[in-house]
Amino acid sequence: GGEAASESGGANAGVDIAGIYAEDGEDPAEISNITISGNVNLTATGIGGEATTTTGTADASVAVGGIANKGSGTITVEGNTTINSIATAGTQGGTPNDGEAIAWGVSASSGIIDLQGDVVVTTSATSSTDSMAKNYALDATNGTLNINQAGGKKVQLTGDVGFDSTGTAGKINVNFDTSDSFLKGLVNNTGTGTEANLTFSNGATWSPTGDGAITSNFGTDGTGLILDTGGILDMAAWNLNSARVNESNAYRALTISGKADLKDGAVFRINTDVVGGHSDTIAFTTAPAVAGTQYIQIGYDPGIAAQLDAGATTLTSGTPLTVLTGVT
Repeated sequence: GGEAASESGGANAGVDIAGIYAEDGEDPAEISNITISGNVNLTATGIGGEATTTTGTADASVAVGGIANKGSGTITVEGNTTINSIATAGTQGGTPNDGEAIAWGVSASSGIIDLQGDVVVTTSATSSTDSMAKNYALDATNGTLNINQAGGKKVQLTGDVGFDSTGTAGKINVNFDTSDSFLKGLVNNTGTGTEANLTFSNGATWSPTGDGAITSNFGTDGTGLILDTGGILDMAAWNLNSARVNESNAYRALTISGKADLKDGAVFRINTDVVGGHSDTIAFTTAPAVAGTQYIQIGYDPGIAAQLDAGATTLTSGTPLTVLTGVT
């Protein structure tokens, strides 16, 4: 961003960037369709400028992203998609990195986005106020976003999955079905009529981010969260193999709202302190559909790790220990 200064009015030095963007023309017949037969490798970087004002509002916010559809057509990527979005808030009223910074990967405001190959999205937002730094790997308003619907492709998403609160028909459909696929982030679907349809299987992992009490909402429409055979909900990954303070608030508590379906062979991985009586917890506000047997893995426990290190077993410290107990 550049510089903006004003003595009495507002000063705007904000930045708004999209790498690939589709929007219809003024004529209703001018529908924008984009098909990319090869790969997309995109890095989008935005740094807010410097905004100063005496009595008005200074704005040095920044929003940076990869692929956006604001038209009624379809954006199709037949090859692999790699997006790295970096957003750094600028200087507002003399305060560096102040204001909102949004880093997003793929956004379906309307129309359809169809990513058919491997998909790797990484987002990184920086602001002096943590709550103003927002990372969205995927988001939708009234459009449809499809990723790996044919199956067998790597999907790695770092950032949250979110929906614009004004949307009523947005759909995000993601199939995580390979062992190197993951979502590192939270899911926020509080809209009416919007769908967050995420399926994890075959060793694919959902690793919710954040400390303490964290939440994810899959909404009441669509299929919601499906933890299929071999799919892993991994609470331990955020602090795997690292000792935690022997207090309950050192562990994380995930609350999942909306639709959820737990298939036979689904896995929950948590960190525990069995001796101290503490562990990560996972709670569903609405009872999920359950079939067969689900499993608990212990990612790290200080007591178990001490015994492992002392040679009590051939397993190495921190190796997930599967407890063959059904979870209902």
